[in-house]
Amino acid sequence: MGGKNTKIWIIAPHNPLDNSRFYGGVEVFLFELYKRLSQKHCVTCVDAASSKGEVIKSIALALKIRKLLRREQPDVLISNGLLGWSFSGIGIPRVNVYHGTYEGSRRAGNVNFLGNLQKKLVLCQLERISGMNALKIAVSNSTAEELSKYYNFSKEEIMVIEGGVDTSRFSPVSDEEEKIRLRKKYGLPADGTICVYTANLTYRKGWDVVQRLSRKFQEFHFVCTTRNFHYNNVTGFQVPHSQIHEIYQLGDIYLFPSRYDGFPLSLIEAMSCGLPFVGFPSGFCRDLKADPRFSRYIVSTEKDFSELVKTLSVDDDLRSDLSEKCRNFAECHDWNVVANKFNDAITKAITKDVFFNVNNWPPTMKKLKLSIEYAENVLLDAGCGTGWLSHIHAHNLRNVLGVDLVKDRIEISKAYRTFEICRADITLLPLRNDAFDTVICYDVLEHVPDYARALNEIKRVLKRKGRLIIAIPNKKGSYSIVYDRLIRFCKKALGWDRRYDHVHSFDQKAFLSSIEAEGLTVSKIANIEFLSPLIYNFRHHKIARMLSEFDTNLADRLPSEVVSEWVMVCQK
Repeated sequence: MGGKNTKIWIIAPHNPLDNSRFYGGVEVFLFELYKRLSQKHCVTCVDAASSKGEVIKSIALALKIRKLLRREQPDVLISNGLLGWSFSGIGIPRVNVYHGTYEGSRRAGNVNFLGNLQKKLVLCQLERISGMNALKIAVSNSTAEELSKYYNFSKEEIMVIEGGVDTSRFSPVSDEEEKIRLRKKYGLPADGTICVYTANLTYRKGWDVVQRLSRKFQEFHFVCTTRNFHYNNVTGFQVPHSQIHEIYQLGDIYLFPSRYDGFPLSLIEAMSCGLPFVGFPSGFCRDLKADPRFSRYIVSTEKDFSELVKTLSVDDDLRSDLSEKCRNFAECHDWNVVANKFNDAITKAITKDVFFNVNNWPPTMKKLKLSIEYAENVLLDAGCGTGWLSHIHAHNLRNVLGVDLVKDRIEISKAYRTFEICRADITLLPLRNDAFDTVICYDVLEHVPDYARALNEIKRVLKRKGRLIIAIPNKKGSYSIVYDRLIRFCKKALGWDRRYDHVHSFDQKAFLSSIEAEGLTVSKIANIEFLSPLIYNFRHHKIARMLSEFDTNLADRLPSEVVSEWVMVCQK
């Protein structure tokens, strides 16, 4: 992806940009994602502010997003967990990130009856709905398996993008003297084994295991990072995330006895600092268990966990070897690598939404069928947008070139790798005369201020007897009346943002005169739709698609003066 034109909204439970407090791994994940995606895109974080409870947060976000959508519309929504349930039918390309599942968490145990009932009947159902009509991203292979097993999502619908780490900040301690300095800074013993635990003090995260280990190994010191306290050989610090790398750097062994996790950022942070670890096979650790470098350090019983901690505490060579392996592994999970994968996911989400239209939305299917029927040989897609039409024709025609002026649309088009792409203004095409047998210009001229000049350029590059297939809106049709005029009024009165607003809608007779003035002859005019634009944002619902199919068939029988859009086939 490139350019700052792609508008992305990240929907979060809390504001990940608020550094006044640290919430948890999901917020760190979103903050790092925001920071890197903002380098290429226009990114906005939308959070639930002070709302409490997952369901209340999701309702607060639904109301907030719906209000924002009255003013502007993003190109992509990135939601997390169950927070996307109210947007499943919104008609905007969407990515839903799963940092684990409530069903997996529920089955991990130790939840009271009412909590278990709430998860099964409410939270799990909302989490499943959140993934509908969205590209689903799982933060580990284990999470992907849960989505498939518990929510019946097909594996083809799920991308696995593991979490990341800032490898420059989370780096191994420079030397033993630096480690001693850090221990003194936090009032910890300079000598002896220090075991680090940075998760919440809950049963699910394995805090009870850490407590029993502290009683068993009185000669060790145990450090955790959720609140300030001290008893016996256990010390707790309320450390902001900006300093937490120091806790990893002063430690000898990282403890990860979690009974359920998706992708624990604390573990990858510890690994990036070269801190040897011992873990239970939950979530991402189950994935690590399959890696021969780490399989020995992921055990299923507390007894084996305890013995491995003891072995690591006395075997310096073993700790050193594991430290090096951990650091090498973490370097492949730098946040920049993760952000690049999310760029690919954003592209995939946009093209997924487009091809949903191609396969399911009757007006789009109708326009595609017409273009296939009349396109021949060497084709120019003038104003190719995200490139979906060029991609389809590239499988049938000898040579296809897509041209568009918007940089981020060009970058999305490049992902297809099936046709040539050129960034250019269609009013000034850098192409030779008489080069194309067919030019397609779908839903473009209404965005071009000097559309007559664009027509002149298209005619210039079109071969003699070549065809121009063009789609334009009717100024008397439903879209132009309801959206163009209303939106223009709103923009003028309220200053609302509509970056891809129409600058023209067309009168059929006047436009035919423009075509004839360019020396082109119209051989066919097809009515595309009548009222379908009014229900386009509900296109993911079966009823809307059924109504649209009726509408497109009705358009064929109506006078061309009242329909919303035409496709015209012209010849030079």
